[in-house]
Amino acid sequence: MSYQSALHTLQWSSHIDLEDGVIHEDCLDFEPSQDLITQIKKDWEKFKKQTLEIGFDPIEHRRTTFDSDSFQYIWDCVAHDFILTRNGHGAGFWDGDWHEPMATKLTELCEKFGEIDIYLSDENLLEAYYYGP
Repeated sequence: MSYQSALHTLQWSSHIDLEDGVIHEDCLDFEPSQDLITQIKKDWEKFKKQTLEIGFDPIEHRRTTFDSDSFQYIWDCVAHDFILTRNGHGAGFWDGDWHEPMATKLTELCEKFGEIDIYLSDENLLEAYYYGP
């Protein structure tokens, strides 16, 4: 399921400041809350629906080749770039792996979702702040 790839990318690409002043470089060691899982799943499904509405085809619009023939794997790559683009990281739909003008259209769709900043709750679960439009 691609929303799981989106969630994994969010955890992998985020860091949190722990109470003792230590910065944890990624959040893969922490469990996401059910609220975070639900929100990522909802956002992913909405984004995927919007991509299909604008005629996106991940095989046709991908510039680079895949190591796997799995259609699910291709959508997992899209979910990965959804999070990276959405959060303004140094990679994403705009970095050259996707054909134009679709890369720009996908980037614009991502920007409508706003950024996500995750933190560790009092229950030691990952929660999120959402910023954006």
